Amino acid sequence: MGIFDVFKTNEKTFGTLHCFDTREWANGYKTDTKGLVNFVKKQNKGKSNEEIFDLLAKRPGYRKFEDKNINESLNKISCVKYFNQYSKDIDVLPKIDFFIHPKNFVDDVYDKVFAFRILDSNFSIQNDKIIKSKTKFLVILKIENQPKPGIVKKDVNFDNKIRDLSFQYIVLDKLEYNLLKPYEKTFKNLKDEVYAKAWDKGEMYNTIFGEDGLFATEKRKKYPINYFQAYLAFEG
Repeated sequence: MGIFDVFKTNEKTFGTLHCFDTREWANGYKTDTKGLVNFVKKQNKGKSNEEIFDLLAKRPGYRKFEDKNINESLNKISCVKYFNQYSKDIDVLPKIDFFIHPKNFVDDVYDKVFAFRILDSNFSIQNDKIIKSKTKFLVILKIENQPKPGIVKKDVNFDNKIRDLSFQYIVLDKLEYNLLKPYEKTFKNLKDEVYAKAWDKGEMYNTIFGEDGLFATEKRKKYPINYFQAYLAFEG
């Protein structure tokens, strides 16, 4: 039995996710968890879930996602609201509309859920500098359960689940793009089970994370990402 076989379970989704930008406390490698917890705890004190959602929606970098089941195997997670004041995010990064991911991974049993897209931009990021150039980005969405110790919902006055949600942006050179090109359409295929079957075979995932995959190259061992966004995702 492969992963594809166990996809066929009851509907599971992340529902609505209200995302709080945490880059003030995180640099992509380390997070000041204590400082972040103290801030969120103070911000949420005495507020209901709905009041917390309203407050989050006013913060720079706010993102709202809705995750819905689209067939027996897959979910589609869409960005339905984005309040951003970070100039690089707005001017350089490709617009994210949706990702698809295996619905069976929406479970506390799994620590991480990954999803992928290849998106176009008129700009590139090199050595943290912005360069005008038509560019292919690999964008990796990662949703994961809070590590221990981490953000405990009772400590920040919130009733529902809190997860980490992040985006990794990788500027693809020609060789990297050619490596991933066979999956470019698969990453956004909403019509059938192509994505689920590709995931079940393992080749799609291993092309990115495997021993001979994208991140195994010397270039990506040294420079694993070109840009990142990190959030706390509060379940609505």
